[in-house]
Amino acid sequence: MNHSFVDASHVIGSQQARDNIIETLLQSVDGENVSIIPIVGIGGIGKTTLAKLVYGDQRIATHFELKLWVCVSNVFQLDKVIIKILDSASPDQRHADMGIDQLQRALPEALNGSKYSLILDDVWSEDPRKWGELKTLLMGGADGSKIIVTTRSQHVAEIMGTVSAHNLSLLSHKDCLSLFFKCAFKGQQEKQNPNLKRIGEEIVRKCKGVPLALITLRSLLYSVTDDHGWEFVRDNEIWKLEQKEDDILPALRLSYEHLPSYLKFCILFNFPEDYEMADIELVYLWMANGLVQSSNENQELEDISFRNFFRDFTEYGGNVTCKMHDLIHDLALSVTQNECSMVRTSTQQIPKSVRHIFFPYPEKIFLNPYTTWIACEPFALLCK
Repeated sequence: MNHSFVDASHVIGSQQARDNIIETLLQSVDGENVSIIPIVGIGGIGKTTLAKLVYGDQRIATHFELKLWVCVSNVFQLDKVIIKILDSASPDQRHADMGIDQLQRALPEALNGSKYSLILDDVWSEDPRKWGELKTLLMGGADGSKIIVTTRSQHVAEIMGTVSAHNLSLLSHKDCLSLFFKCAFKGQQEKQNPNLKRIGEEIVRKCKGVPLALITLRSLLYSVTDDHGWEFVRDNEIWKLEQKEDDILPALRLSYEHLPSYLKFCILFNFPEDYEMADIELVYLWMANGLVQSSNENQELEDISFRNFFRDFTEYGGNVTCKMHDLIHDLALSVTQNECSMVRTSTQQIPKSVRHIFFPYPEKIFLNPYTTWIACEPFALLCK
């Protein structure tokens, strides 16, 4: 299983955009060794899902000799990005201990004149100098190599793109209804209680065409069979909070509020954004804090992942890792801002309202979640 895979049959409203991007990828561009195609859109609109659809398409596998996938995230550090690219190109080799000079030599060697396609997912840095340093190293591929960049920032697209950006639009109302009802109803529930469909249509309108909001709420309502539960979501006071036009945190907050109390804290551990977590790491952490209530230790992870709080489940030889969606990470930060605090070397004082303190792992810990985390000291403490 690979975190860059998505089942196309489960995706609604992205097929035309996928075909348009693939057409661009397969075209030859005169005078350019490598072309960069940006995908731009608000958080939760499906940029990564679209990139996965493109990445997994058979036409891409046939056309390119090498396919690479890297999640860049909000911190663009050249050495870390190179390591991720090398890990994607040669997953059986270790690159984390290499110095920057070694990495800069190794990247062109790994590309080795191959025609490659590279996904740089979730790029935030608007520093053209940093991108220029990486771009120089990526010229080691064959003519016709392509790079896809996903970003929320139009400025990032302007800095990195060599062709026009693909700007993702909100889903049409028809596609929103299809996406929401695809999994919101259980069995023949729609036919048995048509009133739920009417309530669901009103909930869909509140999601403003953002796929992640629709998916999160449909998972929440999957096992709810009475009108009252659906009406509670539709009429909740959270929708009345002041929000930006493209803000989907109310929908995510609703789903969070419906978690059992012992599961709520499970998503609030302050992992760094896009940190790849081993499932056993999560389970042990939850057990250490007395959060596991099920006789099946993995049931909590299944319950929360079903709500779409975790994503990119990947299996490596029996070990499973996952990530938290960046918008869920934002939600966790907003929920815990008064009760949780990250303690760093620069921390001078901890507010009295804080009940949980976190100590960040050493930097190198993020590079291998299977071999190093177990040896670390516990990093979360409950304040009495």
